[in-house]
Amino acid sequence: MEKTQQVEKKKSRSFAKDIVAILGIALSGTILIAPSAIPDVIPFIGFIDEAIATTILLGCLSHFGLDLTGFLKKK
Repeated sequence: MEKTQQVEKKKSRSFAKDIVAILGIALSGTILIAPSAIPDVIPFIGFIDEAIATTILLGCLSHFGLDLTGFLKKK
């Protein structure tokens, strides 16, 4: 009985993480596709919003097993 409850909890946690990752991909993709959402004239924030969106996008994609940061690793 306890194992089935643990499996249920694990499935619900992974489902919640999947939903958060999908939302992260959608939001960061929107910011990268339409960069004028936050104008670059705003000091400091305007220039780093694309960098933050890219970081979120790469992190969310790696959640689904698509690791695009492999070229950054030293050989």
